[in-house]
Amino acid sequence: MKQLNHIILFCQQGKFELARKELLELEQGQILNDDASFLMGSVLGQLGQFEEALAYYQKAIDLAPDKSQAYIGKTKALLLQGHTDEAESCYEQLIQRQPDSAEVVLQLATILLNHDQHEAAERRFLQALGLEEESETALCGLGKVYQALHKPMLAKNYLDKAIQVAPENSHNHYMLGTLEFSQGQVEEAETCFKKALELDDKNAAAYRDLGHLQLSMNRPTEARKQFQHAMALQPNNLDDIAALARLEDQSGNLQAAYDLLRPYVEQNIMHADIGIVYAAICHHFDRCREAVNYIERLLDRVSDQQAGKPKLHFALGKLYDRLGEYDRAFSHFEQGNLIKPDYYNRVEDAACIDKLIRTCDWNYFTWAPRSTQTTEKPLFIVGMPRSGTTLTEQILASHPDVCGLGEVSVFPCIIQDLQSYLGAGASYPENLRHLTPSILDSMATTYLGGIHTLCPKDALRVTDKTLVNFLYIGLILQIFPKAKIIHCFRDPRDTCLSIFFQNFDESHYYANRLENLGHYYNQYLRVMNHWKSILGDSILEIKYEEMINNQEGKSRELIDFAGLEWDECVMKYYESRRSVVTASYDQVRQKIYTSSKARWKNYEKHIEPLVKALEFPLDKDSC
Repeated sequence: MKQLNHIILFCQQGKFELARKELLELEQGQILNDDASFLMGSVLGQLGQFEEALAYYQKAIDLAPDKSQAYIGKTKALLLQGHTDEAESCYEQLIQRQPDSAEVVLQLATILLNHDQHEAAERRFLQALGLEEESETALCGLGKVYQALHKPMLAKNYLDKAIQVAPENSHNHYMLGTLEFSQGQVEEAETCFKKALELDDKNAAAYRDLGHLQLSMNRPTEARKQFQHAMALQPNNLDDIAALARLEDQSGNLQAAYDLLRPYVEQNIMHADIGIVYAAICHHFDRCREAVNYIERLLDRVSDQQAGKPKLHFALGKLYDRLGEYDRAFSHFEQGNLIKPDYYNRVEDAACIDKLIRTCDWNYFTWAPRSTQTTEKPLFIVGMPRSGTTLTEQILASHPDVCGLGEVSVFPCIIQDLQSYLGAGASYPENLRHLTPSILDSMATTYLGGIHTLCPKDALRVTDKTLVNFLYIGLILQIFPKAKIIHCFRDPRDTCLSIFFQNFDESHYYANRLENLGHYYNQYLRVMNHWKSILGDSILEIKYEEMINNQEGKSRELIDFAGLEWDECVMKYYESRRSVVTASYDQVRQKIYTSSKARWKNYEKHIEPLVKALEFPLDKDSC
């Protein structure tokens, strides 16, 4: 049918309604052949009319039983309607017609992967490997599947094999980089991204993710270059525009961020990350209602199965919270959290804390070895997320002799590498009993080498705000006997509720259920009370509410504890231009305010599961 050429042109131009009308007119005059039937199915699919599309795809299959495009189209339409079993059954018909074709099986596996049907995709990729043992596509596909299924060791195994099969394929190195980055292995991830770019300097995704990595390491100047490289390759890529806008926001360049996003919001161009960054800055420009409308429209277009839906709920929750519409806000925070899986095991977590307290008891520290290090440079800021740690670090980092590193992975990596220091055998914390002064000296050298690459050499103090370090305070003080620990805390209801309101990644596996948050807080508090009882001289406690009520007094206490001379710069911490990449980056660019104190009262009727889970007396003055 020669008439199809101009209809195909309409499709290429995105004029699907015109294409549909032309095909309907064509159908009135004659029976559509397999090509026209397939085209009508594709057009109807683009218009979201999936039931009607299925009928035309099936007609194309009936007319041409080997027409793989029709099977693919029908499978995608079924998946978009949530009919996974029917989708696989449809494509299975094509596989049965071509049983020895790894390519056909890989097509199905890739479709399933792209629609987040990970278990089904895993089965098909393994089937393809049975047909073609060194299929690079299948190996890389399995790497992606296992990454999505939270099986990082399996994912790495298959991605390593894909690189062995095709070492010059930039995409394989890029995928390994995304895996390493998701596991907090930032140095390994950076190596992978740079290798991917060495092999293909047109790999925009690698530039983009390298930018995100460098931003997470508080290297905004390098990150900006990566985003600009990506934008040069893909000038209209909305991911890059949103990423650069986020960088400008976190660097305090609010007008630059607003100018990047404003045209897309005004033109109603829908993109999740543009909406989320716009939601974060809109209050500075009195545009909250506009942002609410934009995010609401985005949510209407996204299914529960799509990975980006939770972050839209969190963004909308924050907007409604800012507008004082607390019931609506909580509803969106709750929806965003409930979409996420519940991985927290309360029994296992409590058992781990029992073991830590039992192993690192008073007797242990009476004989435990220490390193020979005498440096006072490291300041470790610990506590729960959203407990004032970012504010505390910002105050310290405003002092001219302090470098604030934010959250860095150096010490957690040392913990992961304990086996390499101690050899095979017991795991943390039992293996601490095998430490020697020389091993501790080696660990100190590793840590100092890691932080020296991130801060000026003349800094007298360096802050490390990796919150999970609260589990390792005993080991930290064995490695650095003169180090100082700053423990930040806040009303647990405010702390836990604020965590519940953040779209944290899966490393905060306790964060998406209120009762889990209460349980995790109890374990954290047990650990901190234990450290204070035996190592209290090295620990300063900073209560967030006291910092709000007495900024200068608590700031002087901080600076004195750090062993530094007072400097008035710390009273104007909000004027610092350092990039802040934690969830509190916007707050620390403002003077201290009291609106976050006892914030839980706005949500009191919603937080009964949290309050019931907390196992210690709450501050009655805040009730």
